[in-house]
Amino acid sequence: MNRTLVRLVALLAALVGVAWFTGVFDTNPSTIQAPDMRVDADQVARLELSRDSLSVSVLRQDGVWRVVRAGSGGAPRAELPLDSAPRADSGTVARTLEKLATAEVRSTVTRSPERWDRFGVGSGALRLDAMTSAEPGADPAWTFFISETGPDFSSSYVRIGGDDRVFSVSPRLFVDPTEDRWRDKRIVRIEPDAVERIEATHGADSFVLTRSGEGWTIAAAGATGPASLVPANRLASALNPLTADGFYSAPPGEDLPGEDLPGEDLPGENAAGEDAPDTRRLEVTAGGETYVFEFVSREGGYALTLDREPGVTWKVFATRLHSLFPDPETLRAQ
Repeated sequence: MNRTLVRLVALLAALVGVAWFTGVFDTNPSTIQAPDMRVDADQVARLELSRDSLSVSVLRQDGVWRVVRAGSGGAPRAELPLDSAPRADSGTVARTLEKLATAEVRSTVTRSPERWDRFGVGSGALRLDAMTSAEPGADPAWTFFISETGPDFSSSYVRIGGDDRVFSVSPRLFVDPTEDRWRDKRIVRIEPDAVERIEATHGADSFVLTRSGEGWTIAAAGATGPASLVPANRLASALNPLTADGFYSAPPGEDLPGEDLPGEDLPGENAAGEDAPDTRRLEVTAGGETYVFEFVSREGGYALTLDREPGVTWKVFATRLHSLFPDPETLRAQ
């Protein structure tokens, strides 16, 4: 008995010695043979993201990223030609590529496909494909299935295409594949010093603000007089830049899916006794050019169109209009 015990102890010591010399104790067992997930951001020419019924595709041409396809529900939209594809949000693209370029595996959490759904990398995961070619249908150089959750707020559960393992990865890689997130929301950028005239049409609160030398003149409610410099300059600065909060798929006057216009929460009534939308107009003259903005209230905010971009309908939250349509009395010099 004692001789057997001695042999077992000797065998265990030998195994520990082998493990020590091979460096097993210097390595986190959960990250043994973990892949290098880092993406070469400079080589990425196209990103495609999809989750459930949402999808978005962006590509880079001549250093500019554009949204060539975005969809939600139903059949996927056809890809837009580059000359009509809107700009992508540069911040979202840059942050996504930076995270992909610095992604590191922290641990392996499972090797079983049966547990994919438990960690959010199964059928409901965000799929992200990164291509080195901008051509439609190009094979992805990197494919990731990314969970909306992770071990903590700074990490994600991620599965690599072709690999059954699920990893805990830092930093957090999840990003919504929505048009609102990936599309550039800048509408215009007008230098405040270039603004010559602002005409706001909004019922009894309409006014015309005109630059006069170093100051401003306001005409409202049948009275014309000097305007207060600070609020007038603040209004001119609201267009530098003017950004949207999102996009509507249908222009003003056309119903969105699940929306009846006019809606219950819109002010005023029409001849039929139904609630009528609140409509406003902002005409800005700057540098000899005129910009006409039309606002129509609808579900979720106001639909905004610009005469220079007839094919785009932006979404602006109602609270944003306070800075664009101030009470005329607050603009008058006291």
